[in-house]
Amino acid sequence: MQEQTIDTIPDDYSDPPPFDFYTAPSHAAEVAASVCGRFVYVSNRGHDSLAVFSVDGTTGRLAKDGYHITGAGLPWHFELIEGTDLVLIRSVLRCNLLSL
Repeated sequence: MQEQTIDTIPDDYSDPPPFDFYTAPSHAAEVAASVCGRFVYVSNRGHDSLAVFSVDGTTGRLAKDGYHITGAGLPWHFELIEGTDLVLIRSVLRCNLLSL
């Protein structure tokens, strides 16, 4: 398998960092794979989103499927709820339930 680098926020995102101690406008917080192994999810602090990538079953390479705004400022942790399209998002400020 070849190494791959892929952005977890949209190319046109340019908001200022949410805190002085952040070195970039957004930072990836957590990475998780779906139980079936077909998707990878990444939470983004700053962009406040959950990035979704599909996994090529042959090569293992990732392709961007999109971004879901979490509705929770600075998401720190998320949990995929097995058997549903729901994700529990935990942030510094609150918990939200997101439907993918």
